[in-house]
Amino acid sequence: MSNLVRRKIKVVGYDRLWPKVFYAIAKDLKTLLKEAIYDAHHVGSTAVPNMYARPVIDVVLAPRDFDVFELYKKKMLQAGYRFDNAGDQHTKKVFIKKGPGGVVRQHVTVYRDDGEICRHIKLRDYLINEPDQVRHFSRLKQVLIAEDPYSIKKYTEKKSLFIDMLEKKMEAERIL
Repeated sequence: MSNLVRRKIKVVGYDRLWPKVFYAIAKDLKTLLKEAIYDAHHVGSTAVPNMYARPVIDVVLAPRDFDVFELYKKKMLQAGYRFDNAGDQHTKKVFIKKGPGGVVRQHVTVYRDDGEICRHIKLRDYLINEPDQVRHFSRLKQVLIAEDPYSIKKYTEKKSLFIDMLEKKMEAERIL
């Protein structure tokens, strides 16, 4: 029997406190990392008003030098972040911070490529200005949770398909 605890995926309505939580996180990260980053951006569903979301604040850091950022990993670990070594560490570094009960509350991603940072910002801004897409995306999340409230993999994969569709639409409109 596995020791792995299957947590129910939680998707909630937009919380007006999320931007304030982001600003507190960004301030702490800028203090912690000082000259290693030049900016922090609130991205993902918690950055979009009226969007249903998992209550996890997604932060993208813009590093001054991605290769030097490795030296700051220790500071992130000391500040309570866990390094997520899944994925391509040559193009991005992901840190996770959990809250009470071991529930993930923050995702902090550092990208090598400024284009990836811009992609996340443009998607966020697009959704902020497209309330119909926000409603569709929110409804999709609710349906996915109703279908299988424990499979984060399925939830993420199907959500990614919707994001891919949005990005294709943005490319066609020359937004991305």
